[in-house]
Amino acid sequence: MNDALAADTPAAEIVNKGLIFGIEIVGGKMESDDMFIPEVLMAVRGMGECVTILIPLLGEDDSSTGARVVRGTID
Repeated sequence: MNDALAADTPAAEIVNKGLIFGIEIVGGKMESDDMFIPEVLMAVRGMGECVTILIPLLGEDDSSTGARVVRGTID
């Protein structure tokens, strides 16, 4: 993520093409029993950390579509 930010990649693109794509891979691996809950939780926490950094930057992009980002956790 830091490399993408340094390369002036828009925050929305980092979320849509990077983070969401990565979580979809994690979900597929979980469904095929190649990844288990502790590993999935680590991936989700990592994504959450990235989203925390990117939220303030999302409104700065010219490519903003008015979409909202919702972040939550389940305890």
